[in-house]
Amino acid sequence: MKCILAVVLALGATLVSAEAQAPTSPPRSPKEAVEEYFQFEVNGGRLTTEGWHKAIKFFLRPDSPPKNRRIVVIDRDFSVWDRAIEVKGDTVRIAVGILPMWRIDSALRLLPSGLTPKSGILYDLVLTDKHWELGSNGQETEVSGRPEWRIKQEDPVIWITVDTALRYVAEMRDKTKDPVIKKNADATLAKLKALE
Repeated sequence: MKCILAVVLALGATLVSAEAQAPTSPPRSPKEAVEEYFQFEVNGGRLTTEGWHKAIKFFLRPDSPPKNRRIVVIDRDFSVWDRAIEVKGDTVRIAVGILPMWRIDSALRLLPSGLTPKSGILYDLVLTDKHWELGSNGQETEVSGRPEWRIKQEDPVIWITVDTALRYVAEMRDKTKDPVIKKNADATLAKLKALE
């Protein structure tokens, strides 16, 4: 019995030692980092101030939400390129292919996007063990952790799909008391529903 107990204890110690020495998993690739961010983005991740602050985990440095948000509606069939289009020092550039359709202004009007039919968004990423977190007091603090690919600069444009635009415009219409904005929102919703 003592012999079996000694063997079990020795095996347990060996397993604990092996787990402690196991290498940590490598960071997600630059493409995976952009894919995760862009899924967050097109689903309305940065449409609210709270969401804008949650997005800091994707970026090297956080930016404050802009006063006048530029919202562009894109087709849901976007694609993150498999290969980096440029590697320069510690920076990798990844492209996202999009089909921009419209933009939504602050009065909830649907306007032409002003972008070329097939466009791309470029993101520069850097591998770093530093990132920013939002504390319980609402303050952003730089912390250290395991290395991750982070986007160097926050995008001033908010990219959303038609489905997200429908939700956003309906929510904003329901919140406003301005009859002109309500009328604009109704017209925008009708146009967006026709795109579905």
